[in-house]
Order: sequence, then C-alpha cells, then structure tokens
Amino acid sequence: MLEWLWALILRYHQPYAYFTTFLTYSLNFLLLYLIKYKSRGDFGPYRNLLKYLAIFNVIYSTAHSLILPKVYGGQYYFFVVPTGALSDFLDQQGQTLLGAIISSLFGVNNTVLAIHFVFRYIQICHSHRDRLLRGKNQLLWFAIVLICFGIWMVTCVNLVSPAPEKDVYLIDFETFSNHSLRNRGYVGPAYWITSNSEVVFNYRDMFGMLSLSCAACVPLNVMCFCGYKTYQGMKRTVGSPKTKKLQRQLFISLVVLTTIPLMVIYGPMTLLFICPAFGINTGRLGLLYHCFLVVPPFFDPIILISFITDYRRQVQRFIRDYTCLKSLGGTHLDRITSYSASKH
Repeated sequence: MLEWLWALILRYHQPYAYFTTFLTYSLNFLLLYLIKYKSRGDFGPYRNLLKYLAIFNVIYSTAHSLILPKVYGGQYYFFVVPTGALSDFLDQQGQTLLGAIISSLFGVNNTVLAIHFVFRYIQICHSHRDRLLRGKNQLLWFAIVLICFGIWMVTCVNLVSPAPEKDVYLIDFETFSNHSLRNRGYVGPAYWITSNSEVVFNYRDMFGMLSLSCAACVPLNVMCFCGYKTYQGMKRTVGSPKTKKLQRQLFISLVVLTTIPLMVIYGPMTLLFICPAFGINTGRLGLLYHCFLVVPPFFDPIILISFITDYRRQVQRFIRDYTCLKSLGGTHLDRITSYSASKH
C-alpha cells in the first residue's frame, strides 16, 4: 500500500540530501556571521562553542551528501548502506569505512550537545572554574568529541561490519532498491544468523550494539544531569537583567534543539535498532530516516537564531532592509519606464 512512498523516497533521496546540505550551509554560515559580529560580551567562551556546533553541522551534512547512506531493516537485522558517489570508487572495506564514518558522526552529535550542557553547567554553577572553558583548555572538549568518534568508528568497523553470514540479508535490500550489492560494504547488526541450517544468536553484533548503546547513553545522562543543575543554578544567579535574560535564552534554545530531535529522530531510531533483536521486522520504516537524518544540521541554527534575541532581531533587520531595497528598486524601475514612455 505504501509502495509509492518508498519509491518516492528512493527517487528523491539524492536531490533531497543536496537540498538540505544547501540549507545547512546557508543557515550555519549565517549563524557563524551572527556569532562573530552580533554576539555581546555576555556570551563569554560559549560563543566559541556555538561556532564549533555550526562547523560540525556543516561537516556532518557534507559527509551525508557524499556518502548518501540508506537505512534498511529486516526481521533480524538493521543495516546502513552507503550509496553515494564516493562508494563507487572504493572496495568493500572502503565502503564499510564510509558507513562507519556517517554512523559515527550521527552518534557523536549527542556528544557535541552534551558538551554544550557541560559548558552551561560550569558557567552557571561553577563560574570560578571557567578557566576550563577558555584558551587551550578548550582542546579538552575537542579531544572528548574525537575520542567518542573513535569509539564509534572502532566499534562499527570491528563489531558490526560485513560478514559472510550477514550478506544473505542484503538480497531483500538489493531487490527493493535496484542497487547492486555485490561486495558492497555496510555497517549494522544482524542479531540472528543462520548457522548449520539453524538460526542462532550473533553475540559479536550484540556486543557491538551494546557498546554503541553505552556510548550513546553517556551523553544523554550528562545532558540530563547538567541540564537540571543548570536550571536550578539559574534561579540563584546574580547579574544584570540583560545577562540573566541571555542566559535563559541560551538554556532554552539548547533544551529545544536537544529534546525535539531526541523525541522525533533518536527515540524512534532506537526502536529500529532494538526491534530486530526480538525478531520484529521493521521492514522499510528505516527508509523514512532518509528524511530525518539530515534535519539536525539545519535545525540547530534555526532554533538558535529564533530563541536568541540579538540574532533574531538582526535577521529581521536583514529581511526588512532587503524588502525595502527591493521596493525602492521596483519604484525606481517604474519611474524610468514611465519616463522613457513619455519621451517616445
């Protein structure tokens, strides 16, 4: 009944990815401009962290457009298959590496947001330790992201990578997507495999998914703890009304750009990870994530610009000035046309 929907998603997967990448570039470079030229001194070192978020969004969206991962699940498995232009020039190991890269970028997105919560927590509740947020100490937070990225990469490449007993599950995806999957690289778990004509549990992939689940849960716990402590600390913060207002705006924007993707994207994605372990066939529902995986990179700057007053007013000023210039240009052109007509 939904064949038309799956066909539509597959047909427009590539142009949709390119369009969202264009949105990501436009909005994040606008955000970088606002951060650099329109941020007050009250932002402090958090301004640099906002820059890093915008840069990460650009990197993630670019990688997604080049790799074009397709997500597909079955009764016992859940695979991420790279189908972009880069995969045509690589062997199976190279394609598996591409799948691991895009999966790892998706995974560390929460780590990046968790670091934002830690920054806010230190700024509000432990301002005497703000040296941890300045100068060379900022490399520590960058190192944490790299370490988490490395954990995801190692796990994807070594524990949920292609295996002969898993390749048989690609037949369904190959038939459906019209992609030749001969020697195709992919990442993802097959919780149950066939061995000696019997379906047996795949401990290797299960251990890999447990490792990735732990890597994903740690940032979530950090966000919950730091978010709660920051909210409590903001009630006791002493400062000017403008500073306190800005702190509220930064906190609310951070909560919104975290909770909405968690509920709409990461939560349902977790179900797609878990269901095959219990033999529940997710079918082609994974294909819907072609539409959602690219949303966070351009969703983040929209939320930040909308909730931070200085940024929102500047964008409104841009739009107002552009509208005025367009109106004046049209009026000037009408006058020239009328003058030329009267001459003739």
